[in-house]
Amino acid sequence: MYNLLTHSRKASEADHLAFSTSACLLLYYLKISNYFGSSASRESDRELNDSEVLIGRLLYHILEVNQYNTQEIHQAVAWNQDKGITTSSIGCAVNPTIALFNHSCAPNTIRASIGPNTIMVATENIKKGQEVKDSYSYQFHDKLIKTRKVHMKERYKFDCKCEACEKMWPMYEFMTKSVAKPGVTAKALHHIKKMYATISKLSAADFSVGHYDRIHTMWASYYNELNTTLEKPNKGYVRLSSRLQDVLWLRWGSRGPTCQAPLYRDHRINQVRSSSNMNIPQLMGEKNGEEQKEKEDK
Repeated sequence: MYNLLTHSRKASEADHLAFSTSACLLLYYLKISNYFGSSASRESDRELNDSEVLIGRLLYHILEVNQYNTQEIHQAVAWNQDKGITTSSIGCAVNPTIALFNHSCAPNTIRASIGPNTIMVATENIKKGQEVKDSYSYQFHDKLIKTRKVHMKERYKFDCKCEACEKMWPMYEFMTKSVAKPGVTAKALHHIKKMYATISKLSAADFSVGHYDRIHTMWASYYNELNTTLEKPNKGYVRLSSRLQDVLWLRWGSRGPTCQAPLYRDHRINQVRSSSNMNIPQLMGEKNGEEQKEKEDK
């Protein structure tokens, strides 16, 4: 923790004043609680001794570390099939491992809080040598680029130069066109659209009974198809990440008393044939049969 980034040289006078005042106050509380014992300086000395100066400097340093390396601890407070999971901050923590990941407004990971711990899961296939990217706060599809950049500069002291910022990716509501990757056919585009509709239907059934592991597996398979079909940015990638976020929180995350969602159930136990227990090719095959029958009837 001691060696994490502090941005001391980039701090403003207001930052230095805030850290200094807080460090002095904490040092004062240590003194009156007899932390230094008989070696504490006296009021008549009118200055701190070497031990107190050392602790004061350490306090100042730790306050700087906390300012730029903390992660919020959340809990799930609400769940809705359409709106997804809603979380609320209940505190902060310093996780030295997670603090090492760089920020991106288009991250390839998601996080959830499990009590005082944090679980991080990839939302894309991350190859050896590729960067694992976290999101410190805002993502490109939620906030305008100007808002994101100002926040990052003021809060974390850096200019965000992630792919989403450099290429000025639009917010979710302004993603009106899908760009196919080179060589992708109309048939493949039709397939990915149908696959999304099928997985959405299966997920709705599984969410209602707590089969979160299977939902994760289905959306992971959807990513493999999506990644070979459409370029970023695209609403499909945002929806995929959102669903994986829901699953992660409902399967593993901490829940508040107001979060009304089914508890996790293993879908392999006591399976009953229903739409939630049908696999993707099976359900898509049935849809293809229905479409063919409609054509024949016409």
